[in-house]
This record gives sequence, C-alpha cells and structure tokens, in this order.
Amino acid sequence: MTVCPLCSIWDDDKIKKYKDETGEKEARYLWYNNSFSSWHAMRMLSHVLKFQKGGLGACTVIIPKEKYKRYQDFHDQKHEWK
Repeated sequence: MTVCPLCSIWDDDKIKKYKDETGEKEARYLWYNNSFSSWHAMRMLSHVLKFQKGGLGACTVIIPKEKYKRYQDFHDQKHEWK
C-alpha cells in the first residue's frame, strides 16, 4: 500500500473534523471510532503517534506501519519548519 504525504493531519482518512448537533467542534478519530472535543491538530498527531503528552493520551490501536510512518514523517516535517 502506498500512502501520500500529509499536508495536514486533517487530510488523513482516519482523522476528521466535524461539528456535533449543537454546533460544537469535534474531532473524530476513526481508528477506533472515538471523538474528541476540539480541533487541535497537534493533540491529534500526538495521540496517533502514541505520545503520552498532548492531552489526549496515547492511542492503543495497532496502526499499519505505512500509515504510522506517514504520521511520523508529518511530525518530523513540522519540526523542521520551526
């Protein structure tokens, strides 16, 4: 499986922005169908990379290597820009 590089965490098919029925922002994490109450990109990236810090805790799902590498490459690229 070939995966394209990410330009934003929201470009991923497993991490999406939504608004709930009351209009509140919600991030849906589709690796295990969970929702978080904000659109915070770095928190979502930290979660998917299984970092303990970041406010959402570490993801417990086994993510395929190709997809995990895509998240890691995106993280590394973001740190290069700083």
